[in-house]
Amino acid sequence: VVARLLAARPGFRPPIFGSPYETAIWGVLAQRISKKQAVNLRTCMAEAMGSTLDAFGARYALAPSPKALLSRSRFDGIPDEKWARLQAVARAAEEGALNLAALRALPREFALAQLRTIRGVGEWTATHILVRGTGTLDELPVAEPRVLRAIELEYGRADVSVAERWRPLRTWVSILLVSNLE
Repeated sequence: VVARLLAARPGFRPPIFGSPYETAIWGVLAQRISKKQAVNLRTCMAEAMGSTLDAFGARYALAPSPKALLSRSRFDGIPDEKWARLQAVARAAEEGALNLAALRALPREFALAQLRTIRGVGEWTATHILVRGTGTLDELPVAEPRVLRAIELEYGRADVSVAERWRPLRTWVSILLVSNLE
């Protein structure tokens, strides 16, 4: 399965986010909206808050700094509750709860528990932050329903035991499988 998917996508490399903070911003921003809507909102936020980067002939939208995010009481197009959650992420970053080295140093369950204390961060978002924000290579993100769906579609059953064959790159293969759903 993996060989076939790789052959269809030569050079595929799963991206990680620049930091746990950026991952948390994306995780909260993308909740309950389409990926396209989330990308558009992230781009609008980046442009409005001065967090874009021009490089290699393209403009990139970066997560606004915690200070920039906290300086606004709201943002057009983002519901008040989601904005409050984004601000909670910004406060957590300022307080050190999204520090890359600190998260990597914690046992997995402690790191996830700490992340879940941030308003708007549930099981899926906490796992997303830990896996994609810290560059974890060998994690099977079973909190992500698309991983289970992709396993079922490719292997004919939703049995996560197939992932044992993917060690030590279960995260990478999971992202490959999910990207194939799209």
